[in-house]
Amino acid sequence: MAHSLPFCKPPAPPEPPLPAPRNINASPKSALLVENDESLLNFWRRSLTDEGYAVRTAANSEEGLRLFRDCGPFMVVLIDYCVPQRRGLGIDFLAPLTHGIGLATAIKEINPSQGIIVAALDYWNAVEVPRPQQLMHVPVLTDVSNFQLRGLLEKIEVERRIEMLTIPELLKLRRFGDFRVRGIGRAARGRTGEDLLGEAILRTLIGAENTQKGRHWNRDVDFVRHLAGAMQSICNCWKRQFNEIEAHLVSE
Repeated sequence: MAHSLPFCKPPAPPEPPLPAPRNINASPKSALLVENDESLLNFWRRSLTDEGYAVRTAANSEEGLRLFRDCGPFMVVLIDYCVPQRRGLGIDFLAPLTHGIGLATAIKEINPSQGIIVAALDYWNAVEVPRPQQLMHVPVLTDVSNFQLRGLLEKIEVERRIEMLTIPELLKLRRFGDFRVRGIGRAARGRTGEDLLGEAILRTLIGAENTQKGRHWNRDVDFVRHLAGAMQSICNCWKRQFNEIEAHLVSE
C-alpha cells in the first residue's frame, strides 16, 4: 500500500528588513554632548540646559557611541570635531583629530534621521569643515554664540516636527493649500496646494536659522496651525506680486 507523504508547509517568505529608526521616538528635549575640553563641555552643557534639554555627556567618541546605543535616540547630538577616540588616549596636537566626525558618521549609520550638530571652532566657515558626503548637510557650529546654537537647535526641532506630521495632518494641509491656490486664480501661476505646502515647510526651515529670510515657528503655536498660517501668508504674497506685475504691464 502506498503511503502518502506528510504534508509540508512551504517555507515562509523572509521577513522584510526593519526600517531605520526614526528620530520621532527621541526623548523630548534630550541631548548627548561629546566634548573632551572641560571648559567647553561645561559651556555647551549650560547652553543646552538653558534651552530646556536634559543632557548626557561623554569625553570621547567611544563613550559617546556607547551612550548613544544605550540611551538614544536623542533629539540632538552635539559633537566636538576634535574629540579623542578613547579615554586616556594621548593627544598629538600636530596631527588632525577627526574622531568626532567618525562618531557622527557611525551615529548616522545607526539612525540616518538623528539630529546632529558638529562643533568645529577652529574653522571660520562651516563649508570649510572637511567631512564625508553623508555629513555634508549636518549643521556646524563655528563659534560659541548661543544665538547660532539656538538657531541650529530650532532647525532640528522643526525637522523632527515635520517627520511627525501624520497622514491626516498632511491631507488637511494639502486641502487647505488647494483652497488657497484656487482663491488667487491666475496669481498661482500653475502652482498647486502641494507646492504651497512645500514652500511653507522650506521657509520654516530657513526661518529657524534666519528669521529675516524665513518663517519663524513660535513653539507655543501648534505646528499644523503654523504651517497653515505660513501658507496663507505665502499665497497673499504671490497674489500681491502678480498684481504688481499686472499693474506694471498695464501702465506701459
